[in-house]
Amino acid sequence: MLKYTLVFLLAATGCLSLTPCVMRLAVGLGAIDYPDARRVHSSPTPRFGGLAVFLSIVFGLGTSLLLDPSLRQYGGEATVLALAAASIMLLGLADDCRSIRPGFKVMIEAGVALAVFLAGYQITDVFGWHLGWVAAPATMLWIIALTNAFNLIDGLDGLATGVGAIISATLFALSLYDSHAPSALVLAAVCGALFGFLRYNFFPAKIFLGDSGSLLLGFIFAVVSIRVTHKSSAALAISIPILALGLPLAEMILTIIRRTLQVVHVRRGGSDGERYQFLFLRRATVFTADKAHIHHRLLDSGITHRNTVLLLYGVCSMLCTGALALIFYRGAEEGLILGVFAVAAIIGVRRLGYEEFQLLRNGLLLPLVDAPIFSLRPFQALLDIASIAAAYLFSFLIWSQASSTTQLTPMVLHGLPVVCFAQIASFAVCNPYSRSHRLAGIGGLLAILRTLLIAEFVSWTVYLLVYGWQGYNLVVIIIDSYLLATMIISWRFSFLVLEHYFQVKESAHKFVGNGSSANAPSPNGSGSKSPDRVVNQSVATTSDRL
Repeated sequence: MLKYTLVFLLAATGCLSLTPCVMRLAVGLGAIDYPDARRVHSSPTPRFGGLAVFLSIVFGLGTSLLLDPSLRQYGGEATVLALAAASIMLLGLADDCRSIRPGFKVMIEAGVALAVFLAGYQITDVFGWHLGWVAAPATMLWIIALTNAFNLIDGLDGLATGVGAIISATLFALSLYDSHAPSALVLAAVCGALFGFLRYNFFPAKIFLGDSGSLLLGFIFAVVSIRVTHKSSAALAISIPILALGLPLAEMILTIIRRTLQVVHVRRGGSDGERYQFLFLRRATVFTADKAHIHHRLLDSGITHRNTVLLLYGVCSMLCTGALALIFYRGAEEGLILGVFAVAAIIGVRRLGYEEFQLLRNGLLLPLVDAPIFSLRPFQALLDIASIAAAYLFSFLIWSQASSTTQLTPMVLHGLPVVCFAQIASFAVCNPYSRSHRLAGIGGLLAILRTLLIAEFVSWTVYLLVYGWQGYNLVVIIIDSYLLATMIISWRFSFLVLEHYFQVKESAHKFVGNGSSANAPSPNGSGSKSPDRVVNQSVATTSDRL
């Protein structure tokens, strides 16, 4: 442990000493970040922080290799990583001095990622599946995605630096657990350099990481995370680094989705108001900068700059703690930990209030559910068969878990085609497909329930005749009936639910657009505007906001 402490202290001391020199260099070269409408700082601030961090890492590793001859056995692997990281850092420096097109940056990152892959940093298995030839593109995608993901959270003073320090400490602990000394040495140097740089980068910042620093950190974490957790199970080998790097990955995923959804809207496609179409306001691009990142939303909610950074430090620490906890738990505890974080993530995204993610109110699912293919009987029958199979399998799964019984698995699989055929045949005889796939009114609901009751009775009678009483269980039949009814009715009822939420939003836009004259006569003589005019007005309002 002494050698890692030495690397940490050398890197931290080096960054404390080098950062003032790098600040003067940035000012001399004009690498200054000036305030504008998208940024939150109020005074010109030099960038180039990545150069100070990189030189400190090299200083810490190089000096420790000279002082401790036993570490020289890791010099080859550290040199490969240092050269690749230097390429990414130089790319960021060029972008700090003169803005580079995103496409060119991604091309350079892809080339470096391919070189790292050929050097032996490879993702070969995911959840126990051997990737084969897919390993190369999967590894390159992971490196490119995480490299740019870290760049997205570098929006507040000290945010990316502090988050990087927390993540590097976590990955360092994982490397020690995995007994991978080269990764542990690199991460100790990264952690030390970031702690030293935080002295100048925390609010109010005297220097920014810049693209040179954020791209550098994302690249190092992406590459090193490939090496860690090899002692864990196949599923955890990918889950642990994803959870540890959860904050930058979440920012990247949210940014891609919301920037894509911003340009997609829904309008009524026909004069009868029954069909829906997608409306694309402009060409979607995920590289358009905005002021809607997680930290911006927290600032807009009234939290101060410093407290926003500290809050995100806490979120990152919780994610990293969860990643470490996964090492020591097995079985149900793993699922419980991941489930808790999944629920917390959903609640957190909802609290951020992104309007783009309100899929029901935005009606983005309506054109899909209202597509002509949904009206085709073969497609409806296919959905029913999938629901029948899922309900049958899950009913036995739930019962076997409750009764701790596992001997019925072969018999369950043999009975699946019998039940599926009997129930879909009952559906065909009762002919629920003669009506619209949109479930409307109590009459349609009763017809579906009658069909389901007949199908359940016929299928389990046939099951009894074919297999006898083996596996015939009243609890399974009740669970199967409940699950099947829920699935069949849900997808038929979904269109009405989606349309209801979309009409509520349309009414809200109409009320806001008309103001006090919402009930004024329209040109067509009615007391309200036509649906097309309401949608056009809604789209225009959205375009102005974008």
